[in-house]
Amino acid sequence: MEQLVFVYGSLRQGAHCHERMAGAHFLGFEQTPPIYAFYSLGLYPAAVEGGNQRLLGEIYRVNPLQLELLDQFERYPDLYQRSRIPSRYGHSWIYTMPRPPADGRLLGHGDWLLEI
Repeated sequence: MEQLVFVYGSLRQGAHCHERMAGAHFLGFEQTPPIYAFYSLGLYPAAVEGGNQRLLGEIYRVNPLQLELLDQFERYPDLYQRSRIPSRYGHSWIYTMPRPPADGRLLGHGDWLLEI
């Protein structure tokens, strides 16, 4: 069964890992509710619930194999957790960290493309 995924970092169009979204169906741009703290970890970002940032990103429809590959890429469940968020396209998976990263730099915005 196909699923929706919200990507906000290195998987977005124009970012260095976007090729991993090949074959996924791009539905459109979206932003989250303002419930995240947003961190830079250098080459990629991390979102943590409990802040006041809206994340800017993209919604994709993926098949089960694509979701499994995204889970591997995001190191779910060891590094990132996966939860559902509302979007105009339906509920979508988002990968977040369970706690603030010790080596992360807190960003004052929710758009990863401003950092690359």
